Amino acid sequence: MPAVTRRQSGKLPPPRNAAASNNLEVDSEHDDFMDGELTELEESSSDDDFDENVGCETTCEAQENGNVEICVDRSVYEQEQAPEPQETRPAARYAFHASGRSIFRRLTPRDLLQLARTSKALRKVLLSRASVLVWKSARLEFPGMPVPDPPNDVSEPQWANLLLGETACYQCGTKGTQRVDFALHRRVCGNCCKDNLVYSVKFRSKFPDFDPSILDLIPHTNIGGWSHGHSSKSKFYWTSDVEAMAAKVAQFQKDIHMGKTGAQKAWNEFRSKRILHVDAVVNGCKPYKQWLRALACRGALQKEIIEKQRLQEIKARLLATGFDKVDVDSWGFRCLDGVKMNTELTERSWLRIRGKLAEYLVQQKTERIKRERAEFRTTREGMAKRLYANLVLQTLPIQLFYLPKDDVVPKLLCFEGLVDRDTPVSPQESDDWDKALQNLPQCLSDWMCQRRDEFIAMLPPGFNDDRGSMLPVPLSSPIVDQMRRGGMTTFAGRLELAIVVFNGVRFPLFGRDVFRTWPQPQTDVSSFSQRGSQAAASLVTLVGLMPPRTTCWQMDQLDQRFICMNCYAARGNTYARLLAGSWRSCVEHFVNEQGSDHVTPKWRLLAPDETTYVKSRESIDQCEQAKRWQCNHCTIMKLPENRATVVNHLCAQHGIKQPIDNQDLFYFPSPGDRRPPRQHVPLVKGKATATAQASSGQKVLPSKNLMCTHCVHKNRRFDLQGVKQHLQAKHSVVNGVAGTDFSEIL
Repeated sequence: MPAVTRRQSGKLPPPRNAAASNNLEVDSEHDDFMDGELTELEESSSDDDFDENVGCETTCEAQENGNVEICVDRSVYEQEQAPEPQETRPAARYAFHASGRSIFRRLTPRDLLQLARTSKALRKVLLSRASVLVWKSARLEFPGMPVPDPPNDVSEPQWANLLLGETACYQCGTKGTQRVDFALHRRVCGNCCKDNLVYSVKFRSKFPDFDPSILDLIPHTNIGGWSHGHSSKSKFYWTSDVEAMAAKVAQFQKDIHMGKTGAQKAWNEFRSKRILHVDAVVNGCKPYKQWLRALACRGALQKEIIEKQRLQEIKARLLATGFDKVDVDSWGFRCLDGVKMNTELTERSWLRIRGKLAEYLVQQKTERIKRERAEFRTTREGMAKRLYANLVLQTLPIQLFYLPKDDVVPKLLCFEGLVDRDTPVSPQESDDWDKALQNLPQCLSDWMCQRRDEFIAMLPPGFNDDRGSMLPVPLSSPIVDQMRRGGMTTFAGRLELAIVVFNGVRFPLFGRDVFRTWPQPQTDVSSFSQRGSQAAASLVTLVGLMPPRTTCWQMDQLDQRFICMNCYAARGNTYARLLAGSWRSCVEHFVNEQGSDHVTPKWRLLAPDETTYVKSRESIDQCEQAKRWQCNHCTIMKLPENRATVVNHLCAQHGIKQPIDNQDLFYFPSPGDRRPPRQHVPLVKGKATATAQASSGQKVLPSKNLMCTHCVHKNRRFDLQGVKQHLQAKHSVVNGVAGTDFSEIL
């Protein structure tokens, strides 16, 4: 006889959760309680909706595998009676639910929403009509600002979900949807509004089978799907609301058509009540919108308060650790990810962000110290530059050719120990600055001598090496007039000679042109120009001077004109199209001509009448209009001006009516530049050469291509000498300026 189990014997008590394996299926109406929308309250108002079986244990049963028999001792079970299952009394169950609802009343509507999504049992309790007071109490006691009463057609859970629920679109579930349309009783995103809102004007094309009069029975919104939240006077209806109302109206019409008793009256009552309801819904949205805006402002304020509290707590902890307050108070620190947050600081979050904040503050301190030292250096460099600027204002102006730019001054030896200090500027440093000012002239002299020697080192061995001092000459010095009239011609020693020519990157440099390359970060001089020196030596010899002693200033004072005899021979010994120029332009011409017909420099000095003719043919010197001229007697003029302005200044302030270039005034080019030389001009006019005219006894007349700008009648023509005499005789203009007093006729 096979063994009998306890269940087969009938003595095993029934399981407390009978047939649990078959009854674990979830009711379909609660399948989506975790993610579903909280809508209507449950119809049941009793308290026995609560599931008493939640959390009960199931009975463990022995299971058989195949035909294996299990033998048990039946006598053990025959002595015992199976206990009867106990049932929970209704009074106890009611007391349990009542105590639960009293606890729920202390929660906020948002907490109730989250609690209702926790389990089916809690959802069933909270959505029962007996819990209406719970929702209402939570709404009225909402912290800070009570929630307004819901409309008549919206339940308490629905209202709480609409105002305080998750920011998810009711239609598609998109997170972060902030738009709540109280007229439609929906929280919808922009894309769903574009897809589901119907413009009243397009109602017939959208629903051709519906009567447009039903729109009076449907709430509408004034914010369209494409309006980006801006309201208008247009009306927009939700598609599902239109379809639902159309179905309801069709049912009324069907009842009327079928002749049901009271159908027409019911329709009239429904229509009138519905119109009043729509009007109340559409016009009653303003208080809700204001409350929602106030809630948003309150939430932002609370987040700001929490953010400030978090910042202050983080600062206090870091300051207690030993970090500097200036680094902790920096704006960059406040904007860090771990600092700028609207959540409270916990020990766990502090341990997570502490290492990153410490690393940032260490780097911030290093950069701050570097910036502070750079600021200290910049401040002291500015002080050194101001001392240098004051010294320059008291120095002979023409020496600006040789003095360095102000950027070089902080690097001088007298400022080296002051500028490099990494402490703030203090009044105790005044003695050190006075001492540096006393040593500044000598440091400038050393700097100029060093730069001069660098150029002299490029010269060939045949040049005499008489290197003297280059001290700045104050305007108050008794030798300033001597330096102004001729002393500056030998200020830089051998570099002032006309035969000292260097190869520049753009053009040859000689004389004072070299000195304007000194302030450049990289000098514009590459090497000594042997061809330029040969050309200059031949020109100096041609005018009867000695090349080893003649300076550029002396050649400029002679202002002679020359022609290249190499070009004359290359053109078949004819003067046709032969160009004449100054000694500077001739040197540049020979340096640029590298052909076999210009092996050695050959020149011819023009006769005085030829020189006069050539000068009359030369165009007006454009550099006279450039604002690069300065007075050599004072420093009243802070900035360079054109030549006419400086000439008038010399006449008015210093009584000099016939100023001399490089003595009373000078052209001061920009760094790395030079005074533009006069251009070559043709020696002949037409086919007759100047030499042929001179040999035949014909007088070479200068070209009359100038006119006076002061005269009313512009028909009279002058040469250069004639227009100057005319200006002095007729208009009392002593030194006429080209472009202002007279102009060239093209």
